[in-house]
Amino acid sequence: ISKYNISKLPTIITTDARTNTQFAGTWTQNAGTMESDGRLVVRNANPPFYDLTTKKTVGLVDGIAITANCSKCLNVSVYFQALESQQAGVVFSNKTVLQDNDSMALNLIAKYNITKLPVLLLSKDIESYTVVSQLAIVMSNESDYYVLRNVSPPYSDLQKNKSIMGLVKEVHVENSSCST
Repeated sequence: ISKYNISKLPTIITTDARTNTQFAGTWTQNAGTMESDGRLVVRNANPPFYDLTTKKTVGLVDGIAITANCSKCLNVSVYFQALESQQAGVVFSNKTVLQDNDSMALNLIAKYNITKLPVLLLSKDIESYTVVSQLAIVMSNESDYYVLRNVSPPYSDLQKNKSIMGLVKEVHVENSSCST
């Protein structure tokens, strides 16, 4: 650890790779460094990992979802599934689903001025994942959580007395004199 100044665990240290310059070049672009002795060291560890500097595990995300009292609204488990997918690779230490009338949910709604449900709150550990740049478009960065603000319809609008927004009524008008 001290010889190669390793700051994240787990890591990989390979044997001498100076003879394969193409592999070493790809390695240094994507995974880590080539040391003066020719060994390759992983520096870009995917979360979760143990940070030796802070002596903490990084990348275990705490997720809180608050559901809407709405049968047509998105099931909040979809949020967790999408983040846990292979593409995003988020690892959760805790996934909590709260009903919109739960006291903890009501406190979070008030604290973060949440106006639409369902909503997702993610702890700051999400910052260790590359997906955070995509989430920044739809989530606001609050003091201790990222809060989903752009909710896809249908959703419960808390500013409009929990009215369900985004439902579409469909009316078909047919001409009975036209058989085709």
